[in-house]
Amino acid sequence: MANKVWFVVYVIVFIILAPYLYYSNLINQYGVANQPAGFDFPSYEKDFPLIAFFTGLYFAVNYLFKIILAPLFTPFVKSQHDHKVRQRYVDKSSESAAKLVLHLVNFTWGYMTLYKTDWLPPYLLGTGSFEASIANMPFTPCPASIHLLCISFLGQFSAYFIEVLINRDRPDFNETFAHHITAVALTLGMIFVNNRALGATIAWQ
Repeated sequence: MANKVWFVVYVIVFIILAPYLYYSNLINQYGVANQPAGFDFPSYEKDFPLIAFFTGLYFAVNYLFKIILAPLFTPFVKSQHDHKVRQRYVDKSSESAAKLVLHLVNFTWGYMTLYKTDWLPPYLLGTGSFEASIANMPFTPCPASIHLLCISFLGQFSAYFIEVLINRDRPDFNETFAHHITAVALTLGMIFVNNRALGATIAWQ
């Protein structure tokens, strides 16, 4: 029964993401071909090396954090006499702690970058508005610092997705797989249709 449910979930995810990525690619092609003089529209050739770098960086940092943090959780986990269960609890705890550290870093970096823009609204401690983040789409101006932040988000989500694929025997594989593949696809499309202003604000939260 569970397999049938997840099959339906994956079909729904595919039905949503496939046209989203298809039209994102069309918009990207239009934007690259018709961008105003001096505008730096996102392109696959230029940005994928940077995406690969951040993916590798987040994967390595997350892995190292888990190794460093694992000894801190070992004395506190349950099932002390079952090695496999104990190790699973330790891995999950250190993984969650590592991701918390990385999220705090990205949250701080995101705010320090976004508060300088004119699209972070007052209820998010900014002085702008969401409307400014979609002005002149798809040619909304985007500072290089925001573009780098978006690439960082995509690298982080991609690293988590790769980690899930490596650990396919984890009990929550289906949930995390569906979540991370959706996050990667949405962020990828957001960047390459140049919806980086609004996308960075949403991803930062």
